[in-house]
Amino acid sequence: MAPSHVTPNRRPARDCPFCHIAAGTGPARLVVDGPDVIAFLPLRPVHPGHVLVVPRHHLEDIWELDEETATAVTRTVLRVAHAVRAVFRPDGLNVIQSSGAAATQTVPHLFLGQFRSVS
Repeated sequence: MAPSHVTPNRRPARDCPFCHIAAGTGPARLVVDGPDVIAFLPLRPVHPGHVLVVPRHHLEDIWELDEETATAVTRTVLRVAHAVRAVFRPDGLNVIQSSGAAATQTVPHLFLGQFRSVS
């Protein structure tokens, strides 16, 4: 099995900040530390309750996502959504996934972001 910082085509994702976080070498406040998926608070959250859920191994976007990893990511999103609801009691919640620069993806690593809604 390839290390978590290696892309599916075996190229290291040396410049990927999410791979550094997954490897334990990047700054992060982890809220979930699982074998296949991590979730963490961004350094500059948009709102209280803003959490990023990412697969441990490097996937650039949704088109590289396989069903097994999608299941693990989705389970973690649901777990984090319930925690955000319990802590912040938001009126609503957005779960956002952006793939590609045209869709406002700024980090070349698949992630789903959760944002506490503002009233």
